[in-house]
Amino acid sequence: MRGLACGCAPKDFVFQAARGGAVNDHNWRTRVFDLCKREAGLDDIGLTPHKLRHTAASMAIAAGADVKLVQQMLGHADSSETLNTYAHLWPDKIHEVSSVLDAARRWALDTSSGANVPTGRFGQMKKGRLPGFPQVNGPHRSG
Repeated sequence: MRGLACGCAPKDFVFQAARGGAVNDHNWRTRVFDLCKREAGLDDIGLTPHKLRHTAASMAIAAGADVKLVQQMLGHADSSETLNTYAHLWPDKIHEVSSVLDAARRWALDTSSGANVPTGRFGQMKKGRLPGFPQVNGPHRSG
């Protein structure tokens, strides 16, 4: 992209129409996208630029992208737009979250009763501090 934008003014279009100015999306679709689609033998599958956009978002989510990254990638003004469209694609982590919370609860009960510090995932703890959780010294207050 840098090579394409080199020498351009900040408000210049990186991709320009043949006579300059903005590319007309309808013209680009019929003259470029549809031609490429036909030459690739993909004419009969209903492929559109918008479907490619959804595919890119879906693949980013599958690769581990978070909501804010996908929002930025797609140019959504608000992350709620991204979540309303793609929330079903993020993996359900309720089991993972509940397991960690249960382990933290068990650890808190064990340490408050004077029992030995548990082994396994939380085995290398300092007394009174659960790894992976912030140290809390009372309620958090802003300002």
